[in-house]
Amino acid sequence: MANGPVEYHYSTNYLTPAGTSVYFMTPLHPNCVVEIGSTFALKQQAMNVLESQMRFAAQLLRTRLDAGALQHIVPNGEVSDDDLELGRALHLEMNKADALSHGLLSHSGATLAEAFRHMNPFRLEALL
Repeated sequence: MANGPVEYHYSTNYLTPAGTSVYFMTPLHPNCVVEIGSTFALKQQAMNVLESQMRFAAQLLRTRLDAGALQHIVPNGEVSDDDLELGRALHLEMNKADALSHGLLSHSGATLAEAFRHMNPFRLEALL
């Protein structure tokens, strides 16, 4: 903690202490991305531990999508009857699509990327 007065930077919605960075995950309008290609498999392993979330996603998407749509999303068109297995397969494909969208399919220069929105102006070390 700094001694003395704290300097604040004004943003349209928030006041934050100087030097503080606030990032919003999965923003509608990202302004920065992080390359996650080397850690994508590890991220999926971590996501797979969230079993109740995986089951919930499968149950929800079963009610919103018809069987044909689900077959187009999951690998080999194999829609599992097990909610946990289906949820994991759906999340893998959705996470991969999101990472490709912000990476290879964008102009970010990344291959697989996770998008964020940085609240305050930030300094770039270099332009690629």
